[in-house]
Amino acid sequence: GNSKDKGPLEYIKSDLESMADHIGTLVKNQQNKVVDHAAGYLLQHKGKMLRPAIVALSGYAAMPADEDVCRRLHGGMTMMEMMQGEKRELSDLNAHPFNKHLRLAEVTEIVHTASLIHDDVLDESSTRRGHPSLHSVVGIKVAVLTGDYLLARASHWLATLGDNRVVQCVSQALEDLTVGEVMQMEGSNTMETYLQKSFNKTSSLIAHSCKGAALLSQPTNEAVHGAIFAYGKHLGLAFQIVDDVLDFTSTDTEMGKPAMADLKSGVFTLPVLLAAERNPKMKAMLDRKFCLEGDIDEAMHIIQSSDVLLESKVRAQNEVKSAISALEVIPDSSAKESMIKLTDLVLSRRK
Repeated sequence: GNSKDKGPLEYIKSDLESMADHIGTLVKNQQNKVVDHAAGYLLQHKGKMLRPAIVALSGYAAMPADEDVCRRLHGGMTMMEMMQGEKRELSDLNAHPFNKHLRLAEVTEIVHTASLIHDDVLDESSTRRGHPSLHSVVGIKVAVLTGDYLLARASHWLATLGDNRVVQCVSQALEDLTVGEVMQMEGSNTMETYLQKSFNKTSSLIAHSCKGAALLSQPTNEAVHGAIFAYGKHLGLAFQIVDDVLDFTSTDTEMGKPAMADLKSGVFTLPVLLAAERNPKMKAMLDRKFCLEGDIDEAMHIIQSSDVLLESKVRAQNEVKSAISALEVIPDSSAKESMIKLTDLVLSRRK
């Protein structure tokens, strides 16, 4: 059919399949069976592969509009020619002009996976993606080291792209992730720190890896780099806000992690902060970190009976609007159209 009824991931279906088949090989370890098993553990229970999808689409959308320029930069191929490829083997970076972009997308997923492992340790979460979390299988120490191992592998593959600015981009995201985790542990409960923490923990990796893909596509066009970065940033914030709302509305089985997990572990999400701004009782419970018997149930009741979940959704929609308007400087293409459609996927997800 025409492009209007294609889902946002339709154009990159073969890319996503190629990456899903290949990504495990990037973290294999010959020296040690425990590391080898642990490193592959979460990658086997594949997530939504949303980050690799966003990175790949950004790479396509950022290609030079001028086909001759595009061919000159990218092995004689136009964006559409690159995009219409079949599923392929990704081990040789030089075998296809878009393989570097896909390697960056894989690196992004590996970094994300490492952050999930460390996250679950810090939150003492027993499940992830409907399976036991890694530390509940191999123990906390091995899990922490496995996260580090994944970051080491990611750094290695990132370096093989041979583009210093892309390395700088992802390094910044790694720094932000770490700082974001510490900010979360401190349990500060102001709106300002919430937004900064959300950028650090969720947006930064998406924004910086999208920008990295744009750098690979069009090395010198800063307007394009900035636009793609802004798209990733706002999409990431929308993603985090939706996550916050799901903490109150979804069941354990849908999310693959315990419902209300955030509130119970002292992580304050947007609906809680909005409720505390309006409701003195909620503010008092927030200040004492919901430590008294009945606080969690009471908080649940206040949130369910007010419009903070709705308001949070509106905020997510506004972030999506900002993400879409950031793309205005990017020439129209099927990739850009998919990036716009992808925002719906973020707003409507249930897990």
